[in-house]
Amino acid sequence: MKKVLILFSLLIGISGCNVVDYLSGIDYERSPVMTHQLVDSEVAVLMVLEAEMEGIEFSLYNERALPLAYNYQFSLEQFLNQRWYVVPQHPNLTYAPTMMTLEGFDWYRDRIVLEDFYTELQPGHYRLVKEIEDDQQQSFYIVAEFDLAASTEE
Repeated sequence: MKKVLILFSLLIGISGCNVVDYLSGIDYERSPVMTHQLVDSEVAVLMVLEAEMEGIEFSLYNERALPLAYNYQFSLEQFLNQRWYVVPQHPNLTYAPTMMTLEGFDWYRDRIVLEDFYTELQPGHYRLVKEIEDDQQQSFYIVAEFDLAASTEE
């Protein structure tokens, strides 16, 4: 099975992104979708991502001395017809409200088993979106794009 390794030093100037919710069909602005913005310094977060149809393994690295906060929640978006669409998760899915701390110069690693969150995903271009909070309690998004290919027996 072919794996894709994507290394992102996250986009610096994303100013906003129109996203359509599959369920409601309503456009909404996720504004601002910032990946590197703090009052006096840049937030430097590195996301390493390896994706296949069964799951996504990703790591976040805090490249600064100050801690960041995060939780388990994430969203998956698919690029179709020149737009990003939120992929709906299973109904009644809940996340623990716990906030964790990513200390300075430290890693957080996790694996998302896709069938635990989504019905069958189609091959295509996706992105993983996670919200992070800095020490000033300012929220921002980190985004990593990747492709899911159909499984082939080797």
